Amino acid sequence: MNPSNGVTYSNDTGGLKRSLVVAASSEGLADDDGATWLLKTTFLAATEASPNGQVNLSLGRECNELWFEWRYLCPDNYAHRNGPSTDNNKFLVAYKSPYSSGWHQAGLELERGTAPADSGMKPMMRFTQNDGNGGLAGVYMRIQAGLNDAVVSDNGPIVPGTWNTVRWYAKKSSAIGATNGVWKLWVNGVLLKGWTNLLLGPSDPLKFDSGFDSFYFFGTANSGYDTTTVFYTRYLKLYDTDPGWV
Repeated sequence: MNPSNGVTYSNDTGGLKRSLVVAASSEGLADDDGATWLLKTTFLAATEASPNGQVNLSLGRECNELWFEWRYLCPDNYAHRNGPSTDNNKFLVAYKSPYSSGWHQAGLELERGTAPADSGMKPMMRFTQNDGNGGLAGVYMRIQAGLNDAVVSDNGPIVPGTWNTVRWYAKKSSAIGATNGVWKLWVNGVLLKGWTNLLLGPSDPLKFDSGFDSFYFFGTANSGYDTTTVFYTRYLKLYDTDPGWV
């Protein structure tokens, strides 16, 4: 998490200090892959209607495509509460600063499912269309079964209580109207969803030449949590060229 190559970061912690860099040893977590420092994000129990542990990063330059990789520990007690605004739980967003609907954005949103209730990540994109292969709706980075108000969901790739490796790739379209934008998501080495024919980018021609220059993760979790819920992140890596797994 140390700044390098123009990258800087900050966190919206308020007085509760929801996101902090801590020593792995202080958390009682095994140093099984060489990581001695972790990002710890704590959401308190239902005292917060709209908790926010957001960590912001400025890339220091604009990129037309970005690759993200991180190791992610979803806690054993994770439960996506069926509360207000559950459709606006942004987990990871890449965008062009300043952050607004006018600039292109791509990312992952946390969504509570229905029938059966489950919880997972769905694609988030600006200026896109149905790709003819099932569209953009749906939950792809599901959390495993039995975690949502005692309703058993489909087993998913994210296993609570263990470290999961997540990779995400976003590429804006080359021009207004071009359908060559890309959005892909891997969990633990398995490609869960990948589109290569998207309209991805701002619809305003005056803004389209810009690239991604910022991103954040652990954004607002509007549904809140019934019990204090702690997430850990290690080995967050960003690439502006293909690292070999796309």
